[in-house]
Amino acid sequence: MLSIATLLPLLVFIVLIGSYIWGRYMFFQINSNKTKYVAYLYDLVVAVQIFITFYCFLSFAPSELSILKSFELSIGYLTSLSLFWWSIKSSKELSFATGAGVGNIITQGPFLIVRHPFYLSYIITWITSTLVFNLASLWITLTMLFTFYVVAAFSEEQQLERTTLGPSYKKYKNEIGMFLPKATQWKNWFFGLFPIKTK
Repeated sequence: MLSIATLLPLLVFIVLIGSYIWGRYMFFQINSNKTKYVAYLYDLVVAVQIFITFYCFLSFAPSELSILKSFELSIGYLTSLSLFWWSIKSSKELSFATGAGVGNIITQGPFLIVRHPFYLSYIITWITSTLVFNLASLWITLTMLFTFYVVAAFSEEQQLERTTLGPSYKKYKNEIGMFLPKATQWKNWFFGLFPIKTK
């Protein structure tokens, strides 16, 4: 019998994974046969990460998943879920990372915070599971997935920089961080909240 501490983050995780699956097949596009194999490899590694996380949820005794761990899982998964759907809402068209085409530059919603909020959403999910359950297999798949996101993000950006959108994207890239806000963004937010009054 699953405890409430296990059930709440598990339900959020199920909704989160359902959202990712929907996004993978209904929102993102794979534009070339060559990149389909990369996408299939990616899907396999994601499936391993998901399977191991489900195994952890179902195999942990109720006493092993403390209220603190349950809270950490819930906060991490809810953050990922919110970021994912905020990114969906802010995006009208976006090709899958390894696709041949490039879409428009999106500079609204979470794209004002980081350049790759979808990847950040995924990273938060896998890091949350890995840190809480702390299994070697999760660390291995996390490393593989993080590497994929970095390579895919650089590839997307190189494609955009070679198009007519290149100059605009370079300006956007200089202002907004890849997976985390840049120091200048933090500084601007801080002084926006606590402006320094000058005489």
